[in-house]
Amino acid sequence: MLGKFNLERLRKGVLRYLVIESLSERPMRVYDIIKSIEERFNGTYRPSTGSIYPILKGLVDEGLVNVTEEDGKKTYILNETGRVELEKAREKFKSKFADDYTGDKRKIATEVMGMIIALYGNRNTINENQARQILEVIKGCREKIIEIISNKSK
Repeated sequence: MLGKFNLERLRKGVLRYLVIESLSERPMRVYDIIKSIEERFNGTYRPSTGSIYPILKGLVDEGLVNVTEEDGKKTYILNETGRVELEKAREKFKSKFADDYTGDKRKIATEVMGMIIALYGNRNTINENQARQILEVIKGCREKIIEIISNKSK
């Protein structure tokens, strides 16, 4: 049996990384960070300002990001310590992902995560009819996967 999957916890950890990744491109204001992340997900996921501000505060407190303020608007800048942290995070992610998934298994994981992100990003626009249809597809998919996994000889 699978353990409880906590999308919120995953999202917070991934979101922190995405904020740092965005700031590695150039100094940004909060709106620019949100747009950068939204573009990475082709519009299927858009973080709220309420989820970005605490992450930025933490990054500033940790000494990874500097802040400048002009005309009351803050711009966040990834500093050298932040760049080192980003590289460590990239290596850790690559190593962990490569250890857990290789070849077609990696492709499966990527597809499943893409599906989760698409569903989560559209959670407020899916109507009841669509939800029933999606649920049937997922149930059928799960049953077929279990059938494939159970057939160890192939």
